[in-house]
Amino acid sequence: MARCYFPAQGLESTKRSKIEETGVVDSSPRSRLFELKIVTPKPNRLAIERSALLQRIFRDNDPASVVIFQAPAGHGKTSLMLQVEQLCREQDFFTCWISLDESDNEVRRLMSYFQSRLNSYFQSLSRNSPDSGAAEFLHEAENSTDWVIEQFLAVGKPVGVFIDDLHTINNPATLRFIKDLIRSSPDRIRWFVSSRVLPDLNLSKLLLGEHILIINADELRFSKEETRKVFEVENDLDMSQQDVESIYKDTEGWPAVVQFYRLALQSEAFRSSFSRQNRFYPRGVTDYLAEHVLSQQDEILRSFLLRTSILSTMSSHLCDAVLERNDSCDVLAKLEREGFFVRRLESAEDWFSYHALFSGFLRGQFYRFPQEETSRIHLRAANWYRDNNHLEEALHHYVAARSFEDAVDVFDQWTETLVPDGHLITVDNWFDRLPLDEMLKRPGVVVKLSWVFMFLSRHEKLAKTLPSLRVNLFQDLRVGDPAVALALISILQDEPENAMDYLMSVDLHEPSNHRFRIFELSAVYNIRGYISMAKGQFDTALACFAYSRTLSEQADATFTLAYSLAKSGLSLMFQGHLQDALVHLESSMREPVLHLEESVSKACLACSYIAVLYECDALDEALAQFEQFEEIIENAAIHDYLIICYRAVSRIYQRIGQYEKALKILTDGERLALSGRWPRAAVMMGHERVRFELLHGSLTNAQLIFARLNHSKVSDKAGWVRFSEEIDGARISQIRLLYHEGKLEEAMGLAEQALLQAGQESRVLRQIKLHALVSLCQASLGHLEHAHISLHNALTLAAPGQFLGVFLDEGEALDSLICRHLQWIQSKPQSVNHHHFLNYLSRLISKLPSSLSQVLTTDKRLMDGKVANQSGFEILDALTSREQEVLRLLLMYKTNDQIAQDLYVSRATVKYHLRNIFSKMGVKSRLEAIRLGQLIPAEYLLSSDGKPVEDG
Repeated sequence: MARCYFPAQGLESTKRSKIEETGVVDSSPRSRLFELKIVTPKPNRLAIERSALLQRIFRDNDPASVVIFQAPAGHGKTSLMLQVEQLCREQDFFTCWISLDESDNEVRRLMSYFQSRLNSYFQSLSRNSPDSGAAEFLHEAENSTDWVIEQFLAVGKPVGVFIDDLHTINNPATLRFIKDLIRSSPDRIRWFVSSRVLPDLNLSKLLLGEHILIINADELRFSKEETRKVFEVENDLDMSQQDVESIYKDTEGWPAVVQFYRLALQSEAFRSSFSRQNRFYPRGVTDYLAEHVLSQQDEILRSFLLRTSILSTMSSHLCDAVLERNDSCDVLAKLEREGFFVRRLESAEDWFSYHALFSGFLRGQFYRFPQEETSRIHLRAANWYRDNNHLEEALHHYVAARSFEDAVDVFDQWTETLVPDGHLITVDNWFDRLPLDEMLKRPGVVVKLSWVFMFLSRHEKLAKTLPSLRVNLFQDLRVGDPAVALALISILQDEPENAMDYLMSVDLHEPSNHRFRIFELSAVYNIRGYISMAKGQFDTALACFAYSRTLSEQADATFTLAYSLAKSGLSLMFQGHLQDALVHLESSMREPVLHLEESVSKACLACSYIAVLYECDALDEALAQFEQFEEIIENAAIHDYLIICYRAVSRIYQRIGQYEKALKILTDGERLALSGRWPRAAVMMGHERVRFELLHGSLTNAQLIFARLNHSKVSDKAGWVRFSEEIDGARISQIRLLYHEGKLEEAMGLAEQALLQAGQESRVLRQIKLHALVSLCQASLGHLEHAHISLHNALTLAAPGQFLGVFLDEGEALDSLICRHLQWIQSKPQSVNHHHFLNYLSRLISKLPSSLSQVLTTDKRLMDGKVANQSGFEILDALTSREQEVLRLLLMYKTNDQIAQDLYVSRATVKYHLRNIFSKMGVKSRLEAIRLGQLIPAEYLLSSDGKPVEDG
């Protein structure tokens, strides 16, 4: 059967240039100001060296791998970090500096900073990525944390990572990401973090092992000697030792206040009154000194300082536009030269920022101006940012100016990039700051907001946009199609029939170069594929997912890409191609372009991978994946994915005897289903409880639970089988319950009806489950011959894909029947003559409970006798069914392209399988593989339909 799908290989080849060629502006967070976040600020030329602290940080015997600078504003945290960064570079460290603010509360955004810094480094070496050896290593990364660490390791030298202003981050997922990065880093990666509060990074183990150094406010204060050096930097301040001691006493060594004194003392009036001043505590003297510093400037410079204080970063061009002047370049250079709490961010581009303490004081003075004046300044700033495509900053200043019409216009443009990039939380946060009535005037904004609200389960907010979506359903909008949004909402609300109706109005053939439209169309094909899966039209589904992926790559949208990859893998599994599904999802999870993806779509991809791992009986790996992605899954997974994941994890805990954990997982799944307003998902969790009670002998409890379930919420009775119900929907749950109640004929009747439909739709995994249940019913009726025939049908379907979980989760009765099946095979030699099947059955039996070991030991000897001394079978033992298919075509001297065409896979997938084949066979070339493979009788190699090759 043709399988039209694209395994996840080489996605990094997708370039944003495809969109840029169309003329669409890149207004994503990756704007020029975005890049400034990863630029190391230029140290102040008047800064004094903190020798004692630097010696502690760079102690020779065992330097701390994590250094945290924790103190309120004005204690010189950033200045000290800049000195540390300079020393690191002198010691041939690769350094990565990230300046954070409140807009960075999203994992994807933080990941973008790391990616951008690393890309710039590799490009500086005239290569776009790590060398070939390192690149292969990077593809082994399984998550964003591993990816960042392995990228750092690929640099090939010690690494120093500097995170400035971590206190601005309060999003739990982002903090967890930073915590995981720090805790997982090897010694050659050192972390330097500044924060006004001690960050909640749970680093107690590092602290106990003295691998972490915390430098607090008291330690950051200047010593008396350091205070003296501040006033010796410029010789025109004639300070006596007594004067310095007085300042040190007043400031308690608080670095920013000492610097304020230095600036204030440049005023003759302040110097003459210095000895007569009353003494202040540092926090009281700060505003007093700042006011003196400001008042001693001429009116032009004072105006410059106050009116630019609202700019988080500033350049001469921006300041000229805001102040309507043309000398800002000279003014900024003078401020930097005189140490006016101005820090240069990048010398080549003349970007600067004020010290947080000074800018806070200046802004307080600025907002004493009349509102008309402050709004005018904000509006000028907003217009400049907008004209220069810095949309986030433009939006901020339009809101501050209360120019909401302009703000929503910018928001409309910015969300065209934010939504495809998966920055949903950023959109949601800005929604709260903008007037609803102004947003509802723009149908395109409403469409994009609806995308965000449905995937973040913001039900109340979604309710506010739905009426507008329906009103504009047939409007021809520039950007944003209400029909697509409504179709997606229908899918998430478990109304696929409505989704089909909405898609009828979507023109799939209209050419478009607009990124958001391409992104929407990729979602349309995902929806069509989902519906085709439910109808059992898997070839159509896989073709839809393949085209969705093509569109996602064209739009550079990993958000929709992850969905098409996830559903492609599940479709393969349901058709019986479990090993293909495993390879596909494994490579998808490790795909570099998806390491940035930490949102809904990545959660769904992780759920799919866990479900496939369970069927492969890779229980430890499935639990490890669940532990790694549990928080993302809990916050972002949607109905069908939630079901398959929590069901698999619960069954794993049952298999290993941890029944309380198994029940807790089901309870958590029900809670998430109800909070997501997915009643069908809650019903499915209920069916899993029915199964749990039945397998533990509690028939009465199972009957009570089954009776309480609302069966109208499931779909596998009406020809629709959503993928979460493929092997355990209401129909199969009912058959299982009837079997345990002893209503065997009724159970078999329902199973045979379902089998007929499953066979017509090539639902291989569903057929396996149904054949297994029929075999149980027949065994209970005493029809053992028919029972083994049904079981053999199930095993024959399962063997090519090496399915295990589907048999191991039905309890002791099926386990016992599987063991006795070996004896049945021996009594009917004509029933099986294929070594691959017998090896599969042996592997399945080895997974059964130890209580069946005696039966296993006896029967395995029988099986071993059938396959002993058969030349070439050692090779077959090591190869999966798909690898056997590839080897068969290789023995026909076919090229990689021909093999790919015959198997309906990509050329990259063929190369992947060939590498595995060569490794298992212990050969290095195609010719060696062919010579060795010719030892295998042709009739024992699988053909593409999973059956042995026949002579002739």
